[in-house]
Amino acid sequence: MKLLPQEIEVWYVLPALRKEMVSAMVKKGLKQKDIAKVMGITEASVSQYLSGKRGAELEIENKTIKTIEEKTNQLIKNPNDYIKILSTLSKQLMKKGIVCKFHKKTDKNVPKTCQVCKSQTTS
Repeated sequence: MKLLPQEIEVWYVLPALRKEMVSAMVKKGLKQKDIAKVMGITEASVSQYLSGKRGAELEIENKTIKTIEEKTNQLIKNPNDYIKILSTLSKQLMKKGIVCKFHKKTDKNVPKTCQVCKSQTTS
């Protein structure tokens, strides 16, 4: 199936980011109900991120996880910045080419020279 970069972002990138953000909040000692409130998701969703039922398809490198943890600390202090922080992190993954690698891995018809995912971050 041919996927657009935007579909990859919605189906794989955002869930992977949320999974890492949930994990970072648990490390900080937040309870699932508090995490759900900060992120505007259900407690069941938090549980699924923690168990790996959601957001596990896209692997994120350790260096990027550290950035996610830093942004999550900002989010805990100001939950109103959730959309801004999630959007910023998503764009960073696009720029790093993580989405391109995933796209090429999951869709064998993507040309090796494709840069569509990276070009989405310039606007």
